[in-house]
Amino acid sequence: MNFEPKVFSPKELLRKLTDPLAREELSPPHGTQFVLVDLSRDQLAIPNHLLPTCPVIGLHKAKDKNRDDSVDCYATKKDLSQVLTSISSRPIPSAILVHVLRQSLHNDIPSALVLESIAYGSLQKSSDFQKWLSERDEIVPQSSNSDCVISSRSHEQLTIQLNRPEKHNAFNQAMRDQLCEMLQLPLIDLSVTSVTVVGAGKSFCSGGDLDEFGLIGDAGGAHLVRISRSPAQLFNLLAPKMTAKVHGACIGAGIELAAFCKKIIAKEDAFFQLPEIGFGLLPGSGGTASLTRRIGRYDTALLAITGKTIYSDEALELGLIDEIGSD
Repeated sequence: MNFEPKVFSPKELLRKLTDPLAREELSPPHGTQFVLVDLSRDQLAIPNHLLPTCPVIGLHKAKDKNRDDSVDCYATKKDLSQVLTSISSRPIPSAILVHVLRQSLHNDIPSALVLESIAYGSLQKSSDFQKWLSERDEIVPQSSNSDCVISSRSHEQLTIQLNRPEKHNAFNQAMRDQLCEMLQLPLIDLSVTSVTVVGAGKSFCSGGDLDEFGLIGDAGGAHLVRISRSPAQLFNLLAPKMTAKVHGACIGAGIELAAFCKKIIAKEDAFFQLPEIGFGLLPGSGGTASLTRRIGRYDTALLAITGKTIYSDEALELGLIDEIGSD
């Protein structure tokens, strides 16, 4: 960043936000991509409906982890530049992301997933996403294993394996459909008391299959498919009996779905990332609902806005995973 952005005190920001005309200026369409607020002295307590359209970044996070400030995420000196650069490069998806996250914890998970899908669908037709599509490398069609998901059962234990190892288990439509089909069994057969999800090959799941990005012509129809054929919804329903054992790449859908599980056990080589904002989108596989309930709204926003990669030790400290294991 080659400029010094204004930093508001909580009182200054509250005064501005209580003026409707001034509040309207704090939005990407009016040229304001983010708001910085210094929380070193006072807490920021602003009703949700008064928050600006753009992301609110808090500086000097309080030591009290239970303190509820009206910000979208906190940034330390170490990561502030990356946060602001990321928002400035993708102001619209960043703003829509924080709108969804502001509402997520106020809704039940099914409602939160519907909101996420509507927001995701709107961004599929955005200029940022269309620009990313036009600039990406040419897609070379590849054959895919027809059995994208396989399962095995031992007594009351069901194991489900993502099975596209040649693509690091990239999540495509076939995998989505097969996963939804297999997750019907533990819903119907109550003798299945535990479900373990694993990934074949070098990674658990490398996120959405980029070869399929941009293929949907009707965003509204795609939204209806997402909410009617939703692995996230099934993971949520089965969460108390589900464990994810993850390794290698756990990107996008790979961590968004796993985060619904009651327990996540990660190998030391596991790494985690939410790259969707960089595409002009937002997490669209349930992450705005699952991650907010695992690590909170602030850290979810930080991971999604920056797209930064974290590893097992940091993920454990954050609460993103529950255990680091070797098997």
